Amino acid sequence: MDTASIKCLINSISRLVLLVSCQTVKSLPIQKVYRIIVDVLKLLKPLLDEVVGYNVPSDDILFKECEELDMAVNQAREFMENWSPKSSKLLSALRSEPLLIRIQSSSLKICCTLSRLLQSSSSASGLRGLQQCMQEIERVKHERVTAYLEEALSSQTKDIMPSTKYLMNITELLSLTSSQDLLKESIAVEKERMNVEVSDVRGN
Repeated sequence: MDTASIKCLINSISRLVLLVSCQTVKSLPIQKVYRIIVDVLKLLKPLLDEVVGYNVPSDDILFKECEELDMAVNQAREFMENWSPKSSKLLSALRSEPLLIRIQSSSLKICCTLSRLLQSSSSASGLRGLQQCMQEIERVKHERVTAYLEEALSSQTKDIMPSTKYLMNITELLSLTSSQDLLKESIAVEKERMNVEVSDVRGN
């Protein structure tokens, strides 16, 4: 089996895990999301390490899934590398939470594909803990800011005042609990909006 795509994914996972472990900025709003991403990838990585060492049948679907996860992992790493303490907490959550969902979903797809490949393979006994890995990845849950934001926006489009519960959850999850925090966030959002407008003008 050509394991190049799997080895590439393993390397990308290791780089992201190292980056997150070295992160010392405790106020990083996406830190919790990234810790969960790392938890998911740490569950998957030992499985990938074993795949490289066993004669697993070649499969184009597996290669494609590994490439897709590798892309998501690298996007997550690049996002964290480019993150600034002055970045909008809300926009950071809107960008990082979908990455968590993609990485969790892709990891489960890889597990399912491996399970299918190993059903009739002599190396099946060598990949211990596959089912347990899948179960643990499925159990990973995260209280998403985006979910509360979607509910609040949905209410607003219906000319209904968003529930105080949703707004409180958003502010608490993003640590926007003081007037100063809200002011900083407002400035950060405005700066990002202006940057987007400038980019659009330059693009035209």
